[in-house]
This record gives sequence, C-alpha cells and structure tokens, in this order.
Amino acid sequence: MSANYKIEKTLPFKKRNRGLIDTKEPIYNEHISIGNEILMKFSRRPNFIGQIDAATGKTSTFEQMKERSVKCALWLRKLKVKSGDVITVCTHNQLEAYVPYLAALYIGAIVNPWPKRKKGIRSNAEYFLTRVTPKVIFVDCDNVRMIQAAVVKMNVSTKIVVFGDAFDEFESFELILQKKFNRLDINRFFCVKMNIKDPAIILLSCGTTGFLKDVEVPYKFFLNSSNQIPIMNSNNDVGLWFESLDWIISLLLTVRAILMGVKVIKSPGFLEEHHLCQIIRRYKVTWIYLKTNMCNRLSRFDILEKYDTSSLKMVIFGGLMIKHNVHISLIKSLPNVSIIQLYCLPETGVIAYQRGTMNIIGSIGCLVKNVRLLITDCATKEPVGPYTIGVIWCQSSSMMNGYYKDSRYTRIVIDDNGWFRSEDVGYYDKHGNVFVIDRVKQLINYRNYYISPAEIEIALQSHPFVSEAAVVPLSHDYDNFRLVTFIAPEPGLEQKEELQKFITETFVGPRCLQYIYFMKQLPHISDEIINRKHLSKLAIAYTKLAWL
Repeated sequence: MSANYKIEKTLPFKKRNRGLIDTKEPIYNEHISIGNEILMKFSRRPNFIGQIDAATGKTSTFEQMKERSVKCALWLRKLKVKSGDVITVCTHNQLEAYVPYLAALYIGAIVNPWPKRKKGIRSNAEYFLTRVTPKVIFVDCDNVRMIQAAVVKMNVSTKIVVFGDAFDEFESFELILQKKFNRLDINRFFCVKMNIKDPAIILLSCGTTGFLKDVEVPYKFFLNSSNQIPIMNSNNDVGLWFESLDWIISLLLTVRAILMGVKVIKSPGFLEEHHLCQIIRRYKVTWIYLKTNMCNRLSRFDILEKYDTSSLKMVIFGGLMIKHNVHISLIKSLPNVSIIQLYCLPETGVIAYQRGTMNIIGSIGCLVKNVRLLITDCATKEPVGPYTIGVIWCQSSSMMNGYYKDSRYTRIVIDDNGWFRSEDVGYYDKHGNVFVIDRVKQLINYRNYYISPAEIEIALQSHPFVSEAAVVPLSHDYDNFRLVTFIAPEPGLEQKEELQKFITETFVGPRCLQYIYFMKQLPHISDEIINRKHLSKLAIAYTKLAWL
C-alpha cells in the first residue's frame, strides 16, 4: 500500500491509488500534557458551571472540579500510583465519574474503565482482572461486594474505593476528598508531561461472542484534530450524553467539553423518551449524543413534537447502522436541528462525520483531518475504487498503540505499513462520502459473491409495509450459502402480494432472496440487536420443512 499516488485536486478530498482518500494537517508536539490544559481551563473560568445532575439539579463549577480532581491525584501519588500504573473506574454517568479519570491523566496513570452492569458484573470483573491489574478500583456501592469477590478469587492486590455510601472495609471516595490537603500542594500542582504515544486508556471491549479486545489508547487521542468533532466547536453550549466512561465517545466528550467550555448535563442512562425531552426542555440542551438504539426508540413515537426542544441545535449519533426511515423520521421531527451521523472506532478515534450540505442519509459523511481510508476487495484483498463494496482499512494520527499485551492480535489487524483493518465493510462515492453497510463477519458468500445482509435489510425496511427485516445465511452444497429472509410486517399492513412484487423487482441476481418467512416479531438480544443465532436455527428448521 505504499505506491506513488497521483493527487486529484478537483475533489473536496484527496483521492489516491484507487480507494484511498485522505486529508492532512500538521501534528502537535511529541510531548504533551493534556492534564495541564484541563487545569488551565478550570483556572480561567472558576465560576463556570461545568456539570449539572439532571435528576437533582446539583451543580459543579470548574473551581470545584479542579480541586476535587487535584485532591484525587495527590491521594493517588501518596499511594505511589505513578505513570504507567493502572486505575479502574466502574460507575455510571454521574457527577463524580470525571474525578479519578482526570486525576489519572494528571499523573500519567492509565485509565481502565469497566462497564457498569449489575448482571454478570462479578464474572466480567474476573475476566478483566486476567487482562489488567489495577492499583486502585473506583466503584459504585451497589457493585462493590461483587468486585471485592472477584478481587479475592483472582488473588489480586488492589485498593477498592467506593462512590456513595461508606463501608467500613473500603475507602470512601468522599472521605478521601474531605481529608486535609496542603493548600500549597493543591495550588502548585503540576501535571506530568507524556509522550503522545504513551498509553492513556485501556478500553476493555467485548463483541457478540465474548470478550475480544483490550484497546490501548494513546494520549494523542485527546488532542488530534480528527477527534475535535463538530459539537465541540462552540463555547457555552449545553451538552448531553448518557453513556458511562467505558464508551470511547464518553471519554473523549468528557475532556473536550472541559476544553471547550461546554456545560454538561449528567444522567445515568436513557430511561425513556419522555425523560430525554424533559431534560432538553429543563436545561436548554443545545446538543445531544445518542447511540443508534436511542434514535430508533425516539422515532417510534411523535414524542419530540410534544415538548419544547427549541434550544436543540444538533443531534449526533453513532454506533450500529441506523435505519433509513429512522433517520428521516428524526429529520422530520426536528426540522431546525442538524442530524449528524458519526463513525468512530476505539482503535482509530473519529474517522468521519456528516457536515454541511453534503449530508446524505445512509452515509457516515466525509473523512476528518489526518485520517486515510482504503477499501479492499473482500476476496482478492486488492484496493478498489468508488462505489465498490469492500473491507474498510484506515490510518489515523490518533490510532491505538495496539491491543494491550497482545502483540499477536495487533499484528493481525495492523499491517506493516500501519493500516488498521476494521471489522466493517463499506464503500465511498465520487464526492468522498463514506458508507458503512455491514460487519465483515456478517457477509454471506453466495457463489464467491459477497453479499451484505444489512444492505438488503435497509432496502426492505424502506418499504412502508416492512417494520423489520433480517437476512441470515443457509449453508448450501453448490452455492456456499443461500439467503434466508425474515420479515416482520407493520401491524395491520400485511399486504404480502405487493411486498412480494417489490422484492422480486428489487433483489435480482446474487441478491435474489431465495427463502422468505414472515413473523409477527423478530427475536432480539437487546433493543438494537436482532438474535441472528436464533434466526439461523429457524432458517434450518423452516427450509427442512419446505423440502419435505
């Protein structure tokens, strides 16, 4: 992938060597202190309200945020936590979550956020402790016993600090910050300088088949222009997101909100659609960041039209692919709001987002600065040009160092020229709009022609009679695999003849849908994830019956 490329200057991006598009700008100094930048921002606007608890209305000023995070950093130093050591944060999206996170960045410790889950938290913790050994674990009171049991079972030496209610056998987070600290130490506190490649975060991520990757995120992740996403370019905005620190976007937004002077509304979870609208109305929220499943839920009702959301300027979302009709529904419900899709991976940071008049529904927008993208053929692995579907590769100046203590897997996904092979397939058009259409593992090989189930599902769901659709592969001796389609019609609109005509005319050749089954409702693992494993079993059973 290191050929001499010819630049085409007529395009709004640079296109090189068929399939490679990129934009560049100079990179910052090799040594940085993101902590000092945060503290300077706190000091310049001490009375600015940086956070508000959505439920109670309790606020945190920049002065309070500075003092609490510095005290925590001093306490960690007293425990001999130093650069390169690991501290874990396991809590929901609450007012104090930032404290140990920023404190670790100040002293060069590595932040290791764990997902806050009640179900399976002990087994998750046991697994995490086989990967990372934190010196300190900050955890909510409702999970502390299960975390302690995991620590004892794994025979790990770590200190446990509890948010909320005090326990005799554990350090209380609040009591730590209430201890007497030398005022001179607080005022003169200075953060360590780190190399941009030093690890700042270890993000333990999991897939549908189990725990897979421990992403080592470097310090350059915070300052790279590619991660300065559009909602972060305006001072005095009011921002809202629901996810905790185990989500890569939450880690980024927490720091960027401080640097840009954004007031953040803290809420521990997306409870219901009315709850979101009430927060927007009460606190005059100007932008929100949602996961795809939250957008799906919002679009089911005309809830947004029933509340005063006039303060809202932008809705930005990322995660799984959003349905075409969901995106249109959001645009219709919020005609004066920018609806922006963003593509971000833990391994690379932000890759692309929609902006300006270039927004195309279904596209995740154009590349951000300092990101290069390449599409390769699924079978030949050769680079392909515009409008050709293939595996997405990218280079980013904020790319991960690799997978933590797993050089073998790192070498599998990052080639010798520094290209990261994503798990996504997609394409780009002549204007530089990038389209992510599916996961590599979901592709179906029909007579050596790779078919994207998601692409077919989106096309089916564009029909007014289709509520939901899923395509799964069925093993076949001659064709490798055939397509089995499950469709849930819209209630009361089961006009199968008209839908069958649409399918026959739309899906031809390799994309022909050989088996179609109608169901009242498709099985789900969660709100946004269809249970494809169950559908695959049904496909085998149904087709066997059809052959009898």
